[in-house]
Amino acid sequence: MKTLTLFKTFFFTILIISCTSDDSSTIVQEDTEQISQILINSYTPNQGFPNDVITINGENFNTLISNNTLLFNNVIANITSITTTQIKAEIPNEPAGNYNISLNVNDEIFTIGNFEILDNSKILVYSPLGQIHEVYTGSGECNLINTINYDFWSQGNLNVIDFSEDILYIADFSSSEFRILQYNLSTNTLETTSNTFSNIPELTSTNFPAITAINFNISDGLLYLLFAGDDQANESFPYYLYTFNPQTEEFLNANLSFNLDIIRSAYISNNTWYLSSNNSLIINIDLQSSTTSSQLINKPLHKTFKYNNLLYGIYKNPSQIEATLTSLETSSGNLTDISNNTLGFLNPSGSGFINTQNQFIDFTIVSNDNNGFTNNGIYKYNLQDNTLYKVYLENQDLGYGTKILKELN
Repeated sequence: MKTLTLFKTFFFTILIISCTSDDSSTIVQEDTEQISQILINSYTPNQGFPNDVITINGENFNTLISNNTLLFNNVIANITSITTTQIKAEIPNEPAGNYNISLNVNDEIFTIGNFEILDNSKILVYSPLGQIHEVYTGSGECNLINTINYDFWSQGNLNVIDFSEDILYIADFSSSEFRILQYNLSTNTLETTSNTFSNIPELTSTNFPAITAINFNISDGLLYLLFAGDDQANESFPYYLYTFNPQTEEFLNANLSFNLDIIRSAYISNNTWYLSSNNSLIINIDLQSSTTSSQLINKPLHKTFKYNNLLYGIYKNPSQIEATLTSLETSSGNLTDISNNTLGFLNPSGSGFINTQNQFIDFTIVSNDNNGFTNNGIYKYNLQDNTLYKVYLENQDLGYGTKILKELN
């Protein structure tokens, strides 16, 4: 009797273990079948900016977000929602380029396709009168982040600003005096200095003296200012060079003067100040020796800047709306047109700006409506592969005198 009981107990134990083993196998088989039935039908868009939303459509998705990993190459994207037929996720904040998208569900990989993350770098922009904007160069989003608390003279600071080491230098002037404003972008503080025109003997007899250009020279830490006197015969102006030391607030006469047509652009590089005039003349001022030399070219250049030992500028034919990016070999005087009248010309003031992707960035005319009103936009011209990208600037018209200060991280 005892032997029979032990036998029955052993039999039922084996039976229970067998049933348990079969059920477990069935569950694993069902999970495997569920994963293998996942289908990717489509995804949209196939390019976009970081933090935009991508939508993936398919069948039999695992609805538990923790079981899913969406990858752009090896970078994990944030999945915001998931149903059995659709996944929504944010494009990761990664550098511009092409990425392979894949979905990992419980360690099984499903290939989705290719995606291009577009460049949406940010730049810091100053616009009259005293407004600081943050602009996304890919999407065109424009945000006002601060306004300098100062009573600017509305006509006096359009072309006379420069920027270095988070300090924005602004020459604000009227018919009786001028001030050098130093605005710290990190602390949002403003310092002003004041000098009257009576301190400049060369300008005391002029009806309306003006600061034509200011540029900061990193090499000696001085701000260089070019004053223009009265209009003379043949539209030639007398120009006088002064320096300003931001540390000591010392304002000095550099003892250099010359006559020249209207100056269109000014740019300092390696202790040389390049001035481009309206009569197609490039004046080179050696800031160490205070000597000048000139170079006659066949085009007046705006927004000059130095890149790879070439001087670049924007040239606009008066009969055309758009302009051409041009390079100048300063040793030979040879000009080379690069962009072939593809750049909208909205803002002739200031100097050129190049970002870390070797793109020349500036404000542009994107389109005209029937009333002739011009919309403000941005273009990026790649100096390496000569590609052009334009974008409309959302809800803003920053206007004449806008200057790009720096690229933001």
